Amino acid sequence: MRPGSTVLELRDGQRVTYQDARPVTVLTFQSGTLPLQDTGTELGADGNGDLNPIYEPLPTLIARTNTYRAQGINSPADFTALHRKFAGPLAALALAFFAVALAVFSFRSGRDLGMVWALLLTFAYYATFSVFRIMGENGALPGAVAAYAPDLIAVAAGAALLWLTARR
Repeated sequence: MRPGSTVLELRDGQRVTYQDARPVTVLTFQSGTLPLQDTGTELGADGNGDLNPIYEPLPTLIARTNTYRAQGINSPADFTALHRKFAGPLAALALAFFAVALAVFSFRSGRDLGMVWALLLTFAYYATFSVFRIMGENGALPGAVAAYAPDLIAVAAGAALLWLTARR
C-alpha cells in the first residue's frame, strides 16, 4: 500500500467472493489494485474512515465501475453510488412534481394541511431513499433500481394524486 493511499497493490493472487458460504466469483490475477472498502477495512486517506464511493469524483467513479464491469467484478456499492450521482439531482424534479400534485389535490379537497403534508413527504422520501440505498449497496437490488426507485415512487404518487383529483 502506498503511503496516503486507500488502495492495495496486489500481485500473483486470487480473489474469491462468497455468498451463503459458497464461492460465487473466483478471479485470478497477476497484478491488480483493490480499494480498501472491498476488503471490509474502514481506513480513509485522511484517517477518518470515510470511503463511501458517493463522495468520489464522478470521473474516478466512472473509471472504477468501468474497470469492475470489464473484469466482471461485482461491487454493488460503487455501482449504486454511480447511479445515485445522477438520481440525486432528479430527486428535486420528482419531489417538485409530487408537491405540485399534492397542492392541487389539497386545494381541490378543501384541506389546508400544507405543513403536515410537507413533513410527511420529506419523511416518506427519506425513508424510501434510505431503504433502497442500503439494498443497492448490499447487492439486493441493481444499482440503477436502488438509485432511481425513490424518484419514480414520488412521481408515481404525484400522478396518482393528479388522477384522484381529476376523478372528483
